[in-house]
Amino acid sequence: MKIRQKIIAGILGVLLVFVGSLCHFSAEWYIQAFGDTGFDSILFTLFSEKGGVSEEVMQGFFQTALQPALIVTGISIVLFAAFACLTRWSWYLTAAALAASLVLCANAANTVRLPEYLKDYANASQLFETEYVDPEKTKIVFPEEKRNLIYIMLESMETTYLSKEEGGALENNVIPELYELAADNINFSHNEGVGGCNHSTGATWTTGAMVAHTAGIPLKTTWELTNRYDFEISMLPGASTIVEVLKNNGYNYTFMCGSNATYGARAQYFLQHGADSIVDYYSAINDGYIMEGFFEWWGLADSDLYMYAQTKLDELASQDEPFAMTLLTVDTHAPGGYICSMCTDDFEEQYDNVLACASYQLYDFLDWLSYQDYYENTTIVVVGDHLTMDNDYMMRALGDDYNTYDRALYNCFINSAAEPVNEKNRVFTQFDLFPTTLAAMGAQIEGERLALGTNLFSDVPTLAERIGFEELDKEISRASEMYRNEFMIPPAEN
Repeated sequence: MKIRQKIIAGILGVLLVFVGSLCHFSAEWYIQAFGDTGFDSILFTLFSEKGGVSEEVMQGFFQTALQPALIVTGISIVLFAAFACLTRWSWYLTAAALAASLVLCANAANTVRLPEYLKDYANASQLFETEYVDPEKTKIVFPEEKRNLIYIMLESMETTYLSKEEGGALENNVIPELYELAADNINFSHNEGVGGCNHSTGATWTTGAMVAHTAGIPLKTTWELTNRYDFEISMLPGASTIVEVLKNNGYNYTFMCGSNATYGARAQYFLQHGADSIVDYYSAINDGYIMEGFFEWWGLADSDLYMYAQTKLDELASQDEPFAMTLLTVDTHAPGGYICSMCTDDFEEQYDNVLACASYQLYDFLDWLSYQDYYENTTIVVVGDHLTMDNDYMMRALGDDYNTYDRALYNCFINSAAEPVNEKNRVFTQFDLFPTTLAAMGAQIEGERLALGTNLFSDVPTLAERIGFEELDKEISRASEMYRNEFMIPPAEN
């Protein structure tokens, strides 16, 4: 074999080893760090804006995925170099590298459930055709005196963090303030006590959860339309969200977070649907709230975010029109969360200390709100965006119950204008929070349903109650021509 052919065989073999190893270790790292969030979340993350991701997440990827892949590749380089003198062995090694790469890639695909994703997209569902209620075609009547809205999305907040005696899974309640708030106000629950809602496919990560909470639909992806989630293009242009509903009723709408709002196309999503302002890490710099170069965790720690939010809420309250703010926290993001200056070390687990700190900070923020002139006329909704992605923590916390424990997302409605017919022993999802939030603000919704959601204050069964959560989630996982054509493609292109 000529030298040139040996070099080509060696390079090809090394590349195959690197690709297969990287896919394998990346899949293992993702599941270990974030849990089984479904392939939709992975596909979305790959093709959406990633500016502002925390250093800890990147370090985890480099150490657990990239570094091992490079080590394996380095070993393969040594092997190819050692056998380069043997004419026939060069291509034999390349063939072995191809076989190994295919096995590793197949294992990675199974780890992230790619075959299941492809199977679901080969079998279309009629769920949206039969169950979707278009908010634009539904009569929604607001009270004459409109209430403000503060919608606080707590990163990865679930009721699992309560003690076993209080309906959770831990020995000690690490979120006592959040428990007290839910117990003293309205808490829609999957049980008799403080509980929450089911975690739905298409809403297992922050951007997907935001879409579910605000539009009552999952965030689905398709191979040919992934580029539509690029920051420069569009984000579910055909969907109707709570932003449009409130804007049509004279509200000033703000989305606020402490990280780079373009990450995961969050700013794009809210701006696409009419938000008046996006406030994030870079806004804090531009406003002179922090110095350029200051950066903690994902940008602003929650302690700074809450202080910054106070300033922004005062500005919104001084205006003539009613306001709505969606506020997203970040300190409890996986892996391990962020230990800020306010955190204590009362618990052995770092994540428990971060959760306890998050609970206290939220309570302190609400205490500040209670002294503001606009408080009584403001509906406050506190929810977990999705279940925690800290898979290692959950495996330790749940132990033998890891695969069977019924985890649920936290929710609490404060200053609600509506009273629930029944708030306990409900089966519901993030989709139901869209119409439920409007009802809590005093809006009357014709038919009590919007998108895939149902007003939980009413006596109308949710989709999860009517057809079963497992069946609903199965249908959501499948492809939908209506979703693709009505929500993902701009109306002008249909």
